[in-house]
Amino acid sequence: MPSPPTESGSPIRLVVCDDDSAFRFLVRNWLRLEPAFEIVAEVGDVIELVPAVAACRPDVVIVDGGSRPESARDPVADVRRIHPAARVLVVSGMPAWTLKELIAITRADGGVSKSEGMDALVDAIRRVAAADKGR
Repeated sequence: MPSPPTESGSPIRLVVCDDDSAFRFLVRNWLRLEPAFEIVAEVGDVIELVPAVAACRPDVVIVDGGSRPESARDPVADVRRIHPAARVLVVSGMPAWTLKELIAITRADGGVSKSEGMDALVDAIRRVAAADKGR
């Protein structure tokens, strides 16, 4: 069993934002098996993301890189504005080279392709949560 990843020994608090309810279901049920994580909010679009982050103050926000409607603001910038200490992990079905571009453009703290599977997501969450917060 992995040790709790925060210095305080508490689990990493997560907000999951993805418009695909099946993907959110998979993430929720997979991460339930990991005692190091606690999903504190789950939302289906970036419009719901802002109030969820403001209310829950997560350690890591998992946001779908493809869930940004044209009318919405940049979700990574919104998270940074509301809760600067939160780390942002972009998940996407895009190929790796496109995902790297998306991470650079949005200034997210990391990213993972949905095609890499749940173990890769778990590793990415841990990496992002453990990274030096000095951006």
